[in-house]
Amino acid sequence: MPKQSSLFLYFLIAVTFILAGCGADIDRRVTFYRDEAWKAEMEIRFPADLVALLAASPESLEAEIAQQVAEWEAEGAQVKWNSSREDATLIYTFEVESEGLELLNEIVFEDNATITATEVDGRRQINFSYFGSRNLVGANSDTLTLQGGEIISSNGEKLNNGTVQWANANGRMNAVLTEKSGSGFATFFLIVLVLGGLGGGFWYYRQKNSYSPPQVAPVQTAFCANCGTQLSPQAKFCPTCGYKQ
Repeated sequence: MPKQSSLFLYFLIAVTFILAGCGADIDRRVTFYRDEAWKAEMEIRFPADLVALLAASPESLEAEIAQQVAEWEAEGAQVKWNSSREDATLIYTFEVESEGLELLNEIVFEDNATITATEVDGRRQINFSYFGSRNLVGANSDTLTLQGGEIISSNGEKLNNGTVQWANANGRMNAVLTEKSGSGFATFFLIVLVLGGLGGGFWYYRQKNSYSPPQVAPVQTAFCANCGTQLSPQAKFCPTCGYKQ
């Protein structure tokens, strides 16, 4: 199955047609979790003039976004996105979670990165190498942040032990980092399944132990007040002595 074009690629093709100083502001943040689970947070801010240059409207752009998001979801990603306007700036934000480094490369890095996972001394490591697409050349700013358990090496700015960042990088971006512990995409669904199973079991237990069989009224017995013959509760006369009951 051929890969779908990246949403970033769709927007950023237009950047090359924008005059200096009118390009987009691009911010991408990727967190690597265990077993190739990941989360990407992305924001694109660009002047509304860009829409006019494309002979498009915000509504038509959002229709394209919705179509692209549907394609990502069909490939197994969970996507939340939002559009807003700040003065003359259009802002699109995305939060994407999934598994698989190949899908991450497709969605966030225009299929232009090399991202692999290896195990070294019992620890899984992410090897990352990326040279920004030429479509990013006209951007006002381009910020990329990677988060993991530990940054082992990189040519970016190390913000803390588990975070590295490149701002307007001129050249290839390289990093080696470990996966971050915590609830990634797969762990989240495992937790949901476990809690769902426990909840169902608890409900069954409560239903089973709260069940009470229907109460059966005891059979009433009557006796003749004169001779003591056993009678039915509805008897008005004793069948033995004829005494009125």
